[in-house]
Amino acid sequence: MLSSRTKVLAIFVLSVLLLQFIVPGVHATEQETVEIHYFYMDGCPACSVQESFMEENIVGEYDHIEINKYDIFAEENQVFFRELAEKHGIEDPTLVTPTTFVNGHFFQGFNQRYGEEMISIIEGEDIDDTDKISIPFFGEIHPGDISLPLLAFALGTVDGMNVCSIGALVMVLMIVLSFDDRKKIFFYGFLFILVVILTYGFLIFTWYHVLDAIMKHIGLLRYIIGAAGIIGGAVFFKQFIEFYKHGPQCEYSQAGFVTRARMKVKESFESANTGPLVLIGSVIFFAAVVTIIELPCSAALPLAFSGVLVDAQLTGMTYIFYIALYLFFYMLIELVIFSGAVVTKDIWFGSGKFVTWITFIGAMILFVLGISYFFGIGIV
Repeated sequence: MLSSRTKVLAIFVLSVLLLQFIVPGVHATEQETVEIHYFYMDGCPACSVQESFMEENIVGEYDHIEINKYDIFAEENQVFFRELAEKHGIEDPTLVTPTTFVNGHFFQGFNQRYGEEMISIIEGEDIDDTDKISIPFFGEIHPGDISLPLLAFALGTVDGMNVCSIGALVMVLMIVLSFDDRKKIFFYGFLFILVVILTYGFLIFTWYHVLDAIMKHIGLLRYIIGAAGIIGGAVFFKQFIEFYKHGPQCEYSQAGFVTRARMKVKESFESANTGPLVLIGSVIFFAAVVTIIELPCSAALPLAFSGVLVDAQLTGMTYIFYIALYLFFYMLIELVIFSGAVVTKDIWFGSGKFVTWITFIGAMILFVLGISYFFGIGIV
């Protein structure tokens, strides 16, 4: 028989054990507070989107969350940002808005995917990075960023339908075809294309870094992208109307500087005494001149694309991959014309109607891109 004292002790122990199941949290430890450090700037569209998301999905939904807000224009907040960045292992940190630190993770910029990942962290779940795609030498991209390759294809292709650049390549090929030598056709045609790629690539690379330098004013960046899209769309739509009425034509083809450069190339190739170095120099000079002079025709396209790359906050050298992808689609039609000339010793180019309607499509893409950024929607 159990003594009365033993019975009382047994009842007490059983009561405590039952309370663990009946009353939640009797012996549970309090849930650890998760701090969110949120850096913002007044007037930043992405900040407004993130704040609305946090109000709807985080504030009031989780009792263990503490949101600390920091205006980036306060010097002490900039110092604290650098301290947090150092703790998170961020080298050469750039303070952009919005920037958010959540329980050992950080986000720069904001989109729906970032919001979902923040909630996963708050709920104690691991962020799954296994669905990221690794690009050798460049870094990783997330399938959610798939709009960037599509945008590179769309804008690059439209940009490549540039009647000024195509006309210049056709002129060089027509001159070189007089040699009736595939090796020379290939060499000088490829040289022209290579110089165009390097010149245009340098311009896009420069734009990217100029926009990246003002990245901390992300609200301004979005307005730059928006303005480039809307103004560029208007320019392209005007070109579409002109092309529809009169057919595609390069308005800079009769410019004095371009005309002199074109005549210099023609005279160099027609002269029997011209050495190969002079011919190479004239092709390089002509390709660079045409690329730079015709830039106003389509500047909105690479400028908008550079801005989107900056806004996407790509890691490592991934942005170079996207610039290279853009350049590939930019030069695709010229590569087709060039390849046809080398193989058949003839020059073929499609109907002017194709260029006309591609110009219209470009105008619509730029309008959509510009409007979406003015409303803070973004692409990625």
